[in-house]
Amino acid sequence: MSCAEAQSGLRYHRGMIKRLPVLGGLLLLTTAAFAERWVLRDVIPVTSPELPSPADIVVVDGIIAAIVAAGEAEEQAGDRVLGLADRFVLPGLFDMHVHLEHFDDPVVLDQFLAAGITTVRSMNGGEQVLAWRNAIARGERLGPRILVATPIIEGRQSYWPGSERVGTARDARRLLERLEPGDFDFLKIYHTLERSTFRALVKGAGDAALPVIGHVPASVDLSEAASRMASIEHLHGFGRTLIRRQSARSLPGFVVHLVGGPLDERAVDRTVRALAASGTALTPTLVQIEQVAPPAVIAARLAAADPASVPASVRDRWDPDSWRPGTRELIARVPPDGWDWWHLARENRQELVRRMAAAGIPILAGSDTPAPFIAPGEGLHDELAALEAAGLERRAVIAAATTAPGAFLDAHLAAAKPSGRLEVGARADLLILKADPTATLGALRRIHGLLLAGRWLDAEALQRGSASARETHAQSSPP
Repeated sequence: MSCAEAQSGLRYHRGMIKRLPVLGGLLLLTTAAFAERWVLRDVIPVTSPELPSPADIVVVDGIIAAIVAAGEAEEQAGDRVLGLADRFVLPGLFDMHVHLEHFDDPVVLDQFLAAGITTVRSMNGGEQVLAWRNAIARGERLGPRILVATPIIEGRQSYWPGSERVGTARDARRLLERLEPGDFDFLKIYHTLERSTFRALVKGAGDAALPVIGHVPASVDLSEAASRMASIEHLHGFGRTLIRRQSARSLPGFVVHLVGGPLDERAVDRTVRALAASGTALTPTLVQIEQVAPPAVIAARLAAADPASVPASVRDRWDPDSWRPGTRELIARVPPDGWDWWHLARENRQELVRRMAAAGIPILAGSDTPAPFIAPGEGLHDELAALEAAGLERRAVIAAATTAPGAFLDAHLAAAKPSGRLEVGARADLLILKADPTATLGALRRIHGLLLAGRWLDAEALQRGSASARETHAQSSPP
């Protein structure tokens, strides 16, 4: 497909997005308690040890207006006061890698809220995702703040329906000219890009103040990608740089792609230093490795998956029989005793994330929802557990879903209000827990309530929204 033929994928931007209808998913909006000014009393801050503890937090028009010692906040007429003794507060969670384009009904957004997630980054934008984002921003429905990347930008070889193909630097420049300012927050690239198109996209995106995120192109050196991208998604493509050369020559390409060979320690050290120097963030999506796994692992994950957690159209894609022929063939070609590389890939990914975090590289928690067996909301908690299993300290794991994404957005989205931290002037997307997550990550699931856009959602309301979404999914039919 030529660049001209691909233009239809971006032609809708000029004004029509805001008029698209948004159906369903309004239960939380009608049941949430709203106030312009909230006072949260006697709550224990989690992510900011320098704050008084317990503390009173005053929220005005969805922004943190004051944080003072417990008992010191002054109440005004009309305030809504929440007594939160023995409760813990932290910024609402971020899921920095989701694919909302796979869902037809916005009820899925209630599942993210029920999991404590108040911001998601959708990695393949389109009309529907933009319509949901705009409806939430206008207050027409409640949902997590949605950050939207462009449709996936690929090279001449295309994997994804609806993606944008750019074969030359000229195609790249034309694509960038079609982007309407303000529609997208990020430019999403894929590993099939040629070096010349990658460089043209990076230059044009820089001129448009559009951060580049996505996969490392196979044509581009990892250190160059790190110096030009705001965040790198997954660890795909790291293997060709980090696996010992002699081993890489004898391994199948997909094994190298998934980092399933012995690591070259010097190459790892160089790469970690380069990433740390560049400031590029990493969204490792450790849970994703189980999508290409021994058949017994896949069968167990499929059996354990909750069929009501996703609509029928997604459930069908979780069935290995519906996977891409190439993926099925790869799995079928591996003999039963030939999966040692997969176990090594898991260990390598854990080791790389541990070393990168120790070097100060920003780690962003992302689930890749709804990739096989990864459910909305729950997928992020699975990823946080995987980060802890990789060796990150618990506070670092919590930071990967709160303060680190907030700092990333502060650095790359100039128009965004500060978020992901407990401080005056920041967005008051606040998650209240019944237990301390620094003692056990499981506490992140013990939700007392959520303050979002000036509305209070208690645990019962959140669960009603999630149950409504599950009921909708259960009644859905395959396409």
